[in-house]
Amino acid sequence: MTMQRLPDAEFELMKIIWHVTPPVTSTILSEHLPEGKTWKAQTILTLLRRMEQRGFVVSEKSGRERLYRPVVTEKEYLDFETRLLSKRYESSSLMNLVGSLAQSDRFGEEDLDELELWIKEKLHEQ
Repeated sequence: MTMQRLPDAEFELMKIIWHVTPPVTSTILSEHLPEGKTWKAQTILTLLRRMEQRGFVVSEKSGRERLYRPVVTEKEYLDFETRLLSKRYESSSLMNLVGSLAQSDRFGEEDLDELELWIKEKLHEQ
């Protein structure tokens, strides 16, 4: 099965699934939703069903609940998203992409220091 890009709502749930010890239930997911998100139980179940159909999670029945486990790791998915991004912007240079990211308000000095360290490590590998 070919991996697909997750819609934003499903990605929100996957982030929780990746960072909570599996298996997870819809109740656990609702308890870990980001501040300001107030999805109804049925919404979460619908999103989980879609994620299962797409191959991101598997579930098993346990009593009255369904237990969900990730099939795709966070690293696998982020690698996939990175490949999509680089394909989309392949006509642009890497510096344009990094420059655009660095100029946004989303990244602080710590992020830039981490990027600098990563670049230095990559240069030493060559």
